[in-house]
Amino acid sequence: ALAATRFDSGKAQSFTYNELNMMVNRVAVGLYRLGIRPSDVVAVQLPNWWEFTVTHLACARIGAVTNPLMHIFRERELEFMLNHGEAVAAIIPSMFRDHDYAAMYAGLSSKVPSLQHIIAIGDDGPTGFGALLSGPAWENETDAESILTENRPGADDVTQLIYTSGTTGEPKGVMHSANTLYSNILPYAERLNLDTSDVVLMASPMARQTGFMYGLMMPV
Repeated sequence: ALAATRFDSGKAQSFTYNELNMMVNRVAVGLYRLGIRPSDVVAVQLPNWWEFTVTHLACARIGAVTNPLMHIFRERELEFMLNHGEAVAAIIPSMFRDHDYAAMYAGLSSKVPSLQHIIAIGDDGPTGFGALLSGPAWENETDAESILTENRPGADDVTQLIYTSGTTGEPKGVMHSANTLYSNILPYAERLNLDTSDVVLMASPMARQTGFMYGLMMPV
């Protein structure tokens, strides 16, 4: 169902839909245990890694709002967007293309009062993505089912906050529901006659709407 290769390390990872569902549940319950609640904004500044897809689906499972952020953004753009969206958590790479995202966000944390959690992929410590979210088998705990069923959003609830490019002024925060996203994706897939035998390659960053809709959501 989902296959990804990290070209910086050469490591390949693939999930069946059943495995993907299990991982999404695991990350969703992990986010909830951190205090993420329906309508909370979770910023995701990642390259096209499998964790991007899992994080968005996990946010959707507990009613949180995914805020995709381009991996090329630095302090100026991030300070504005994180504050404007009142992000409560950020999922980031520890390092990517020789840039230290963990250090950048550590410097930003005092400038973004809403930001409670900075969760880095590649950080093997207790606050990293593996230890906090994808490692613990939260889905096996007694209250996991209620967490995953009682916080599901409706089809018209906001599920994504994405910023425009800002070429004519400050970027605008665009709010999408599942319905507004799927109203474009479903006819697009139908027009291209896509089915379960097809493989989708996405060359655009998934933090852009092109990559997010047609590389992350449409194949799923």
